Amino acid sequence: MVLRGHMVHWIPLDEPKYRLQGVKIHPTILLKQSSAWNKFTWPVIRFFQVKKILRVIAPDLVHAINVKWAGWYATFASIAPVVLSTQGQDVMRAQNCDSDYIRSKLRKKTLESAAVVTYGSGPMLEDILHWSSPKHTLRYFAGVDFSKFDYSLDLKGFRSQLDFKGKIVIFSPRMFTENSNLEVLVKALPLVNQKVKNVVILFARHLELDAYSNKLKNLIAELGVQDQCYFHGNITPEQMPYYYGVSDLVVSILSSDGMPATVLEAIAMKKPLLLTEIPTYLELKKNVPSIEFCEPQNERSTAEALIRMLTKNPQNEVQDAYQWARENAGMQNMNDKLEALYQKVLKE
Repeated sequence: MVLRGHMVHWIPLDEPKYRLQGVKIHPTILLKQSSAWNKFTWPVIRFFQVKKILRVIAPDLVHAINVKWAGWYATFASIAPVVLSTQGQDVMRAQNCDSDYIRSKLRKKTLESAAVVTYGSGPMLEDILHWSSPKHTLRYFAGVDFSKFDYSLDLKGFRSQLDFKGKIVIFSPRMFTENSNLEVLVKALPLVNQKVKNVVILFARHLELDAYSNKLKNLIAELGVQDQCYFHGNITPEQMPYYYGVSDLVVSILSSDGMPATVLEAIAMKKPLLLTEIPTYLELKKNVPSIEFCEPQNERSTAEALIRMLTKNPQNEVQDAYQWARENAGMQNMNDKLEALYQKVLKE
């Protein structure tokens, strides 16, 4: 939007991890949530901060990413029309999104107050309509920047930094959550080892002190596959294409999902892709039939799919997927769609 001559302001609700050239950042005060008092007061304080910033900026419209927090603040603090981009965790029942009385009322109010609600897949729209009756909806997702996620990147220098010589690398770019089913991937590894040698899993996260990380760490130790699991956290957006580049295949085996950028990024990097048989991904299969699938939360099905992928030549298949993404999921096309949406909202 900046390159197209628009003035763009950003109100990050957390500490911004990167800067966007030409974008004016308006940080909010971050409070430690170490006490029950702060956990109650910080959302209220931040709401008034956002409201004050919006009053000073006086934007023509507000684009909120996520229903929770950003969407809530935009709904109650902005007098400008709001474009609301939903995420799977916001609206998808299969992801156990908040269903208590207060938050369900906030979700309904936020969805129905927005001038336009965007969604990433057909299943997401079904759940949005289950929760609310929005004024207008539009299918939109961020798309992939093919100039950045370039499959012809020179990886020699980056490869030398990693100890993967002679290894077959399975890359998991997803977050550590129960929905990600990373323990299923780890359980599949001993089965894969019976057919394919020198396989390692590269996770795009560090093991933290949370319950899910501990669960994953204990499972890896129990199965004795510590030497086959690598954890690389704090990966910057600029580094991500290189991590895709050094991988042999990419997995995203969630129980429920919207339209994640990681799937499109893997396709842009011409990497074989393993997905689970869930509605959003099966919708993608209609356009990209060459993608490999496995049953959700089933380590044997996952292992069998990985073995199939690692013992065949997928070049023609990844080329088909790449061509589809170039024609339908490029960031430039999505930006055109977004700008047209903004213009439409402002005219109404």
